[in-house]
Amino acid sequence: MYRKILTLCLLCCLPAHADLPLTVEDILTAKGQWRVNLGLDYANAETSGIDAAAPLQVQVGPSQFVSVPTAVGQSRQFTDVLIGSAGLHYGLTGKLELYGRSSALYESRRSQGLQGGESSSSERWNDIWLGANYELNAEGKRPALYGVAELALAERSTDGQQSYGRSMLLGFTSYKTNDPLVLTLTGAWRYNLPRDAGAQRLQPGAYLLLQPSVGFAANSDVTLTAGLSWRNQQPDRIDGQSVGLRSTSTAVTGSLAYAWSNELTLTLNSKHQASGPGGAEIGLHLYYKFGKTPDLSRLPVEATQQ
Repeated sequence: MYRKILTLCLLCCLPAHADLPLTVEDILTAKGQWRVNLGLDYANAETSGIDAAAPLQVQVGPSQFVSVPTAVGQSRQFTDVLIGSAGLHYGLTGKLELYGRSSALYESRRSQGLQGGESSSSERWNDIWLGANYELNAEGKRPALYGVAELALAERSTDGQQSYGRSMLLGFTSYKTNDPLVLTLTGAWRYNLPRDAGAQRLQPGAYLLLQPSVGFAANSDVTLTAGLSWRNQQPDRIDGQSVGLRSTSTAVTGSLAYAWSNELTLTLNSKHQASGPGGAEIGLHLYYKFGKTPDLSRLPVEATQQ
């Protein structure tokens, strides 16, 4: 039962953009076992600003002009994004897991300004990643530590351009249990190589993510988790020149995980921006294990007691 509680706590701590390992026999897929992860995530955001029509230029001297705005108003834009994802994991050894994951998305935009309102929508396959999770240190006197490495096999940008092997991610997860609490720290660094974007050369900005959280086991089947997510995003580069500024943002995260059975776990995640650009996110994920399943009756007595 202790392992089930730990699994629920740590499933809630998985970051949005990196499938990091957490326990050897549950999150880190057992040797010879397969695990499927299906997810559906929804995000929305609202942006607003000042929209000005082309100003009237009034010449007041030989080389002096005064710009007089002809119309000023507020512009607003609403964005909704729905992302579906699927992943397949395999336990190669007791400490190493290999996996692949892919996602597709649907995006809807609606805007209102001086020129009136307009709306647009698009849908596309998004990416395919190949990754590995590895146990660096089992929990004992020191916190447990796991590492992850991912490579984007293929990605598609908003303009339809495809790139191959141009993005990579390195991350870690460390946790310490103090029944009924699980303290977790997750970190990830993603780096992107330049890729073609029409007639230009685009290099998406790298980012650093840190996500501390605490999980509370309400009972043997339900776990609640709360935490923070801090992200440092570098500006994009077009043809070698930076576009925009480096940005930082902080979000409040919360999760609920439910162990339907020893094989099936459901998690409901939420995220709300506390600072920086962005809106709210909510996601539902399903984790199902099949194939070789560890015999829980053979675990030590102290590991199966609540």
